[in-house]
Amino acid sequence: TSTTLGSTTTTTLGGTLCSVTYRLFNFVTLGALQFDTDYSAVPGEFVGTGTAVDCTRLVNGVLASFADQDASRMLTAGYISGSGFQGPTDLAVCSFLADTPGLVPADFPVTVTDSSDPGSNPASAFVMVSSVDRASGSTTTSTSTTSTSTTTTTMATTPAA
Repeated sequence: TSTTLGSTTTTTLGGTLCSVTYRLFNFVTLGALQFDTDYSAVPGEFVGTGTAVDCTRLVNGVLASFADQDASRMLTAGYISGSGFQGPTDLAVCSFLADTPGLVPADFPVTVTDSSDPGSNPASAFVMVSSVDRASGSTTTSTSTTSTSTTTTTMATTPAA
């Protein structure tokens, strides 16, 4: 009888989880706001894809939507409110998995593509990423272990006489 035991462990480093916070900086009342974030030069990506991107609205009383287009590396956010919302205010926080540490707000350029007051008149909105914070315990890893066991039994036979 012989027994063979084997084990393989694989560990994959996933990156640094960060919180990217968006802020409306100017004093304005908005009824609608849409902006894009071009992250094509940033090593990493937002957690989730399409409308399943991990972003949380921080403004009460508004409808908000977020969409991450992985192919173009563009995150789009949109807000609408019949009664309006006031700036300055934090707008959203999104989870970003960075391949390198030390990202800063300037790494995430924001372009406002539409903004209007509650009466649908054009309004000026100044939106930027205000902070990129590393989440505590944020280096992600995944580990898998595989064990194998093989037992071989040999039986001796005695020829008949």
